[in-house]
Amino acid sequence: MRPCAGSRQLLAGALVTTAVCVVALLAVCRYSLRSKYQQDVYGRTSPVHPSPRCCFTTDCLAATREGTIARHGIDAPKHAFVTSLRSPEYLVLLKDLHCSLRATNPGVPLIVLAVEGELASDIIADVQLFAAYKEVPNVEFLSAQPRYSKNWFKLNAWNLTEYESLILLDSDTVVLNNLRHVFDLPTDFAWTYLNAPDGYAYNVGGFIMLRPCAAVFTHLLQLAEARSHLYRSQFAEQSFFAWYFAYTGYRLPMAYNANFDYLVDGLTAGGTKPLVIHFANQKPFLVNQSHNAWEYLCFRYKEHHHKDSRHFLLQSQF
Repeated sequence: MRPCAGSRQLLAGALVTTAVCVVALLAVCRYSLRSKYQQDVYGRTSPVHPSPRCCFTTDCLAATREGTIARHGIDAPKHAFVTSLRSPEYLVLLKDLHCSLRATNPGVPLIVLAVEGELASDIIADVQLFAAYKEVPNVEFLSAQPRYSKNWFKLNAWNLTEYESLILLDSDTVVLNNLRHVFDLPTDFAWTYLNAPDGYAYNVGGFIMLRPCAAVFTHLLQLAEARSHLYRSQFAEQSFFAWYFAYTGYRLPMAYNANFDYLVDGLTAGGTKPLVIHFANQKPFLVNQSHNAWEYLCFRYKEHHHKDSRHFLLQSQF
């Protein structure tokens, strides 16, 4: 019996040693992977995921302007505002965005992106009265929060290469000031933090300045589709953009994307007046006219009920 007991002790010792070695090996592998990809979680690094870039320097932009004129003529617009319409319920907010742009940024065109077959013909005709309507391919990926899956559609803005720079706005924003200076920033991407008192939370949705580039568009699609494990995907395309442009983009002050619900006495968490109001949570047409959101609207809404549908009469302030 003693030899058997000794064998069991040797076997137990060997198993313990093997387990310790396995744990140590896993720790080494984890450390190695963490060392290699740790920064990737927080931002795309060029050595690992090199990105094509079109142009953003002064010399390059001058050359690009010459090319734009050659292709589209001397009167071709350099810049434009871009938004999207995925649901007819947002048409009333889209009209309000257009009205605010007309008052604050006259002469800069507004492009409305949509997916073919998603909107009724009467809605499309209405949009075409005040904006350039453009149908583009749908882009949709699974997201941690399913309601954000449609937001990947915004990637199509990088493919509007007839423009030198764009400001991509959500349709539930209102522009309060001239933004022409943003178009000329020497970068190919600019975004804002969320206007929240805790400060750290980010939100690159609602307001983005970008320079269209077909090569970047293709690269964005490839990484978004195949490499979702590399970035924190809680907020879909917002998380992706924050990761992709973490080390190359410009961060703008909160005033450029001020979430209405976080304003205090009409000021951002930084104590500044907003340049762009974002109704990311409460939508103005769903609250009573006495609500203080109404003071920022270009249009005034009067809600009427007819059978089972809602109709909105719009009266311009300007």
